[in-house]
Amino acid sequence: MASPLQSLLDLRREAENRSAILLDRASAARAAEEAEQRRLLAGWGQALATLDGERERPTTAGATAAQAMTHDRYRAELVAEATRAAHLADAHRRGALAAASQAEAVARTALEQAHAEVEAVQRLLAREEAEAARLALRRAEDSAFDLANAAVVRERGR
Repeated sequence: MASPLQSLLDLRREAENRSAILLDRASAARAAEEAEQRRLLAGWGQALATLDGERERPTTAGATAAQAMTHDRYRAELVAEATRAAHLADAHRRGALAAASQAEAVARTALEQAHAEVEAVQRLLAREEAEAARLALRRAEDSAFDLANAAVVRERGR
């Protein structure tokens, strides 16, 4: 039959294992959000590169007013797209990525706490086992002393 401390240790180890699983899941979620953030930043970078390329393109001399207006609208759309991409990346960084990072930190703290609880119960169990060993040794010594005394009494009685 397991001692109460051994049962408690088993429960604490199960809790530690569950905490480790939760940390693994939280880490995977954070990694996925980081990948999404990289994708959003790459989209923003692409939008900026397209805008820069369009800005560097010389305007054609002799273009009609309609062509110039169309070109200006196109540039305005590129600016709007780059701004949208920047806002999306920033919102994701502040929202989903920050939440995933926070969840991972909470899971890591929970795992550290669970590990500390396992170690505390292990120390208590080790003390209990050491005390039981000392008690068994003391009983063995007392038993040996009693046997020796009984032998002496028998010898004197003869």
